[in-house]
Amino acid sequence: MAVLIVLLVLLLIEPGTAQSNDLDNRTNIPILSFCGSIAPRSLSNLIKNRDSTLDDLRTQLSRRVLYARAQALSAGDSVFAVAQCRNYLSTDQCVACFDAGVSVLVNCTTGNGAFVFLDDCFIRYEDFADFYNNPKVSQDGTGTPFSSCGNQPASQPTTTFNQTVDKLLSDVRDATPKTSNFYVASTTQITSENATMYAFAQCVENANATSCQTCMDTAYNRLYNCLPSTEGRFFDLGCVARYSETPFFSDNQTTNVINVLKGHSSMVAIIAGAVGGVVLLLLILGLWLLYRLRMKSKKTEEGAKKGSLDWSQRFEIIFGIARGLAHLHNEFHVKIIHRDIKSSNILLTDDFKPKIADFGLARFQPEDQTHVSTKFAGTLGYTAPEYALRGLLSDKVDTYSYGVVILEIISGRRSTEVKSDSPSAYLLEHAWKLYEEETHVKFIDETLELNEYQREHAMKIIEIGLLCTQSPASKRPTMSEVVVMLQDGQSLGKRQLTRPTFVNNHDRRVNIGSANSNGAPTVWKKPKELEVNEQIHSEKADDKV
Repeated sequence: MAVLIVLLVLLLIEPGTAQSNDLDNRTNIPILSFCGSIAPRSLSNLIKNRDSTLDDLRTQLSRRVLYARAQALSAGDSVFAVAQCRNYLSTDQCVACFDAGVSVLVNCTTGNGAFVFLDDCFIRYEDFADFYNNPKVSQDGTGTPFSSCGNQPASQPTTTFNQTVDKLLSDVRDATPKTSNFYVASTTQITSENATMYAFAQCVENANATSCQTCMDTAYNRLYNCLPSTEGRFFDLGCVARYSETPFFSDNQTTNVINVLKGHSSMVAIIAGAVGGVVLLLLILGLWLLYRLRMKSKKTEEGAKKGSLDWSQRFEIIFGIARGLAHLHNEFHVKIIHRDIKSSNILLTDDFKPKIADFGLARFQPEDQTHVSTKFAGTLGYTAPEYALRGLLSDKVDTYSYGVVILEIISGRRSTEVKSDSPSAYLLEHAWKLYEEETHVKFIDETLELNEYQREHAMKIIEIGLLCTQSPASKRPTMSEVVVMLQDGQSLGKRQLTRPTFVNNHDRRVNIGSANSNGAPTVWKKPKELEVNEQIHSEKADDKV
């Protein structure tokens, strides 16, 4: 009776965790590691981004994710990282292997990339994202496949041993690219030795079948050369493979290689694809209906988008806009002033790269002139006061508008949105009020979950946004200076901020930073001709993102 109870318990234990003591006691010894030789621009910035990225990877792996990617893009020394655990591991074993690998990587301080291989996991980080889709890409020319063979040969007869293990390795080679997750674990019996051989192979999850097959062919050739050794390992940036007489995964964690090679998995994939297509169609229909319902409520729609981008994505958008404006102002053969920089004129690509759009109001500024006098055309709430008041157009008008866009991106609010729980009604006024009180951390979009370093970074960007809205225009930095400040993570230094001048679109007034004799801000009433001019261009003002 007791034996039956034990058997029942073993059957109910979750696959992947019911392992013997030998399988649980993993050594997690790093086998192969590499530190890049290309020095970062700022080692301290790289280390901050690297540590933040590694923390993100560990969090993902602790949630039963076996393949994790993360990135940190602040301060110019970007870090893109990936980690992958073997499918036969439990969550705790995966995290333990990751921690062992990180203990090696944190000692890499000579370059902006590194990787480490262990039996049970792999970690890599670089300052570029290309290796996500092409693991072979490397700035240092690394990535040569590595293999090692055990020093324990098989007992006689070696011919039978070699043939049996060769069949196991060739099946793993052929089956791995045909599985949905590019992973195979298989065993075979060595009758002459009364032993079991274990083998597994795994390609990186974002590989394709062709690149996986190429890597598996190399792995097979290297491991075949290890025979008649009872153990062999192969490591490459695109795949790993291993065989051993010592069990490193449980017998209940094997892949049905026969079904995979006979095309059973393909049939399953076809059926799953057909079912998935129907489900996807229903999902699209449901989302379309939901979208139509949300369009009926502007408030619900805006609640559109808010918080959908993380801090790294928002900073990259801020930085990308700055580089685009710097190009228009200083790097083009003529200076171009956009005149209508606002959030709805910033388009995003599929990977959230910003593109400045709608040049219908753009003007040239001659090199020998500090500004151009012209009639106002633009969008109140974004336009600079000297342009709205006196028609003085310069590149610093775009700088002012850019500062407002910065504040919108960080806060997740529109420039003219009224926030009922705020002591200051409009965005720029609210940002300045919090800055004066040294509590501008409260200005950050509350849907963002930032660590301490990211909060400090966001607060610096808020200050740069306020600097861009200073008056007179001479107090504002050029867009080239803004790019440098963003890229190097510079603070304002000795620059002193004063209360900005902001244009209120709703009550059609311009609030000046200086106060009148009563202590209230000076208020300018918009002239009638400005209202007419604004109405002419208002059709270009909305709903581009």
